Amino acid sequence: MHLIATRLPSLWKGPDFQADFSLVTFTLQKMGAMFIPYYITLGVSGLYHMTYGLLQSSDRLIDTKIARKSTESRWFLTSMGIGAAVIVSSVLAIRGSYFDVFSDRLSFWANQYNKVFACFGIKSNFKY
Repeated sequence: MHLIATRLPSLWKGPDFQADFSLVTFTLQKMGAMFIPYYITLGVSGLYHMTYGLLQSSDRLIDTKIARKSTESRWFLTSMGIGAAVIVSSVLAIRGSYFDVFSDRLSFWANQYNKVFACFGIKSNFKY
């Protein structure tokens, strides 16, 4: 789903539709109830899989035998907790919770949202 939502429009409509952080900001500001948990879950699961994968690959490539001990240790759980807190804070920063986020492309995404969902009878007052 993520791949379809972010890459397919630019292939279909052209380079103006390339997903960037302005699209992330737009979705977080206008549909935060749905996208804040989505981006946090995406980030935290990516962090876990990257860390766990690095530990597993070190066991297989270097024969360190640290993966089993590491994933049950306090440092692993602590680092996952700190990483999750950083991801939550990053999502809130991109949303504009700490400072104003300005982008010329926010109005572009608002217009595209209104065009796409007009066929479903959904009207919004997204304005930038």
